[in-house]
Amino acid sequence: MFWKSTTVKAARKQHICEYCRKKIKIGETYTREVGVCANEFNHYKLCKRCRRFLSTFNDGEEELGDLQSDLYEYELIVCPECGSRNVGFAFKDNMQKADCKCKICASLWEEELDEQRISDLAKLN
Repeated sequence: MFWKSTTVKAARKQHICEYCRKKIKIGETYTREVGVCANEFNHYKLCKRCRRFLSTFNDGEEELGDLQSDLYEYELIVCPECGSRNVGFAFKDNMQKADCKCKICASLWEEELDEQRISDLAKLN
């Protein structure tokens, strides 16, 4: 993917993160990505958490994808009881958290998916 421009901005109005669909609030920092890929003009906004996630896990991929698919693909959520990466989850709180269930030991827990946790996941993998 070729990006002509990535600009960090402070939101003057509410936006939606293209990757996780989170509401970017007024005053919150986000990146505006503009460029050409496969001869098509693209532009979208990413919250700080998703920019960090994409920079770590799939920077340079042809398609943007979405947070849920990439969390499954990279097997980033790990069961705290048995260590399995065979986990199902459902997002909540504007995709800042997930209710998780291990498909091996049936353990249930809540996973934080804020910017700090994404940073921690990047260090673990």
